[in-house]
Amino acid sequence: MDGVVARHHGTESKFGAFLDSTLDRLVDMAVLMGVLMFYARAGEPLLVLLVGWVLVAGVMVSYSKARAERFLEHFEVGIMERAERMGLVALGGLIGFMQPMLWIVAIGSTITVGQRFGLAYRAMNALPAEPAAEQPTTSLP
Repeated sequence: MDGVVARHHGTESKFGAFLDSTLDRLVDMAVLMGVLMFYARAGEPLLVLLVGWVLVAGVMVSYSKARAERFLEHFEVGIMERAERMGLVALGGLIGFMQPMLWIVAIGSTITVGQRFGLAYRAMNALPAEPAAEQPTTSLP
């Protein structure tokens, strides 16, 4: 939301975008760690693993996009973006269906990572080859 507000007021910056994205990830991880701790205290090891899967897959969704955007100008693909992931987790908590929502987020995020890997592979292989970096020559005595 803060990124939208900055853009609306014309106060966005590159560092602001970095900060916004980074803090969004931190909030996501904090929320999921809270859910993980809830299930750990309840003695639900399988649900702890499920939340761990959601956490790792969510980080990979974001990381794969960030890395791909280093090489590709436009990189939008995937069924489970941050808004969908966190919206489903919040909805699950509000209506009492956390476990089904976690399964949806885990599977959807994993599919999204796969979609991003596939697109990155195709798009990066279509880029022109970069010239090989010259190796410094050393002369031995």
